[in-house]
Amino acid sequence: MKLLNREAILAARDLPTKEVSVPEWGGSVFVRPLSISEAERLMKLDPKKDSYQVAVAAMAVCDKDGNSMFTEEDMAALATKSSTAIMRIGVAVQEISALSVKAAEQVKGN
Repeated sequence: MKLLNREAILAARDLPTKEVSVPEWGGSVFVRPLSISEAERLMKLDPKKDSYQVAVAAMAVCDKDGNSMFTEEDMAALATKSSTAIMRIGVAVQEISALSVKAAEQVKGN
């Protein structure tokens, strides 16, 4: 196995995009895995005022090159969207970010 150096690790494109069908919105979106800093921000959300699933969608929905489409300022507007659509995105992000038990087991097995 190849031994990585600092430059190789920092240059690695390790947040690949995935297209997710969102029929509630009449099309599809790209999502990317959450970075570790984003995943840690999710853990600090206040459940009394913040929606975990909306935050996931805001962080992970991106263009085909992985550039974010939304900011924290968009979260209130996203919170008014279809729960089915937001949950569909959330499930896809959990799978590609190894946040689900199934995905974590797959990562562990590699």
